[in-house]
Amino acid sequence: LLSQRLTCAIDAAFDTVTAITYSRITPTTRAIILDARSGNTASTQLLFYDGNNLINPYYTEDRLTPAFVRETAFACTDIDKDGIIEIPAATALPPISDPASNLTPMGLTSWSTFNSAALSDFSLQPLTYEFSCIMNAPLGYYYIYPAAWIGRVSVYNNAADRTVSFYYVDPNTNQSTLLFSLSRLSLSDYNKRAATGAWYELYREGEQIFAIHIADDLTADLKLLIGTVTDNRNRLILY
Repeated sequence: LLSQRLTCAIDAAFDTVTAITYSRITPTTRAIILDARSGNTASTQLLFYDGNNLINPYYTEDRLTPAFVRETAFACTDIDKDGIIEIPAATALPPISDPASNLTPMGLTSWSTFNSAALSDFSLQPLTYEFSCIMNAPLGYYYIYPAAWIGRVSVYNNAADRTVSFYYVDPNTNQSTLLFSLSRLSLSDYNKRAATGAWYELYREGEQIFAIHIADDLTADLKLLIGTVTDNRNRLILY
């Protein structure tokens, strides 16, 4: 039989609970993490046991601290496998000019960790930014999005051929240029494409190849923006 031991108030203004976990949010602190969703809005509440009581310190005066309310399709998770839970948020990327009908814009997901010092000083920001990435959950990888690309590079998904394409968007003209695409290919398909040039292996998983295809006729500045194949290999992380 279950019996009630401790209770605390929570923000109940949500439609569904997406996850409840008891996890490490700093190297020395664990918390109950309540992820919930209402429409396109996600919320996270951190519940702590202080030795006597269960507390929800970021829910005060019937209001959840805004840092824990945001748009994202993802729940909190240890995305980088360092043993500490990260908290996601999503932002839109600039649109490209005349996108094909089979392309769907992808959002930029930023991941932050909890700032434990904020528990004793509520004037501090509760979250510390860690990194931003493009999440490709169906193929089980994320791609680190460099800070220098903010406002300049947009990303679109073609689910039919499992390709994610990156475009440079000129901030002055809003015209877009294809930079490169990421694809998961069979080994035989990759070998055929690699023979034509500008296809490079980033990661191999059995008979599946995660590959990058760099667009032709790019300017020197755009090539510099993309970086080397090794740079891109380091940005692709399977999870």
